[in-house]
Amino acid sequence: MPTRRDSSSSRKTRKSATASAHDTAHDRHSDRALIRELFVERLPLYSFADALRLTRTTQAEVDAAIAAGGIATGTFGGQLVIPWDDVAKLALDRWTPRMINGALGSTDRLSVIPLLNRVQQVEVFLPVYQIRLLHYLAEIDRGQYRARLSASDVLERHLLDLASAVNADELELAVPGFRAALHYPYFIPREDDWFTAFCWYCGRVSDVPGRQVCTDCHGRHEPRPHLGEDGIPELDQEE
Repeated sequence: MPTRRDSSSSRKTRKSATASAHDTAHDRHSDRALIRELFVERLPLYSFADALRLTRTTQAEVDAAIAAGGIATGTFGGQLVIPWDDVAKLALDRWTPRMINGALGSTDRLSVIPLLNRVQQVEVFLPVYQIRLLHYLAEIDRGQYRARLSASDVLERHLLDLASAVNADELELAVPGFRAALHYPYFIPREDDWFTAFCWYCGRVSDVPGRQVCTDCHGRHEPRPHLGEDGIPELDQEE
């Protein structure tokens, strides 16, 4: 005959199992899970229902994007479908590249995000008023994004506008793959050398094993305040 202690233990076990099942279901529907399903478990075509679910987009928003020519549709098996790259475009209207890279993690992003479109941390020195401007814009420009914007998100968006305004043919010569990266997720696949560390700045093979910044760019773009006067050795040069 079960004791009072046994009954209490049984209730706790059932409650724990219920909570665990709830957490698992919640995880499957989290933004992180949706991003991973779209990018890691990529399919060539998606039904409208799956496109809406994966990007947390409304039917009205998709209809507006189609009417504006922002995304394309097709027919497969008698139903309307949306290609992966157009679904990914909807996702990029909902999550920034930083958010998507963060959801994919350090391992999966290497296999599903093209080399030039992966997010990489760099150190930037700006006047304080510009830093506060970035914070202000992050506060007011959230728009349709699902999470709070950071200064990096704001800077990325403005650099994207700048990249779209420059001569792509000229930049392609200086930065091979620039045009494809600019048009991501609409791009022509390129063969990346996964075993070579390229410099994030200039694109040349890094001359330091295991470091993805060459020596020249490391000194130029990543100065350290404890090295000389604010880490700018050029200031000590004489004519």
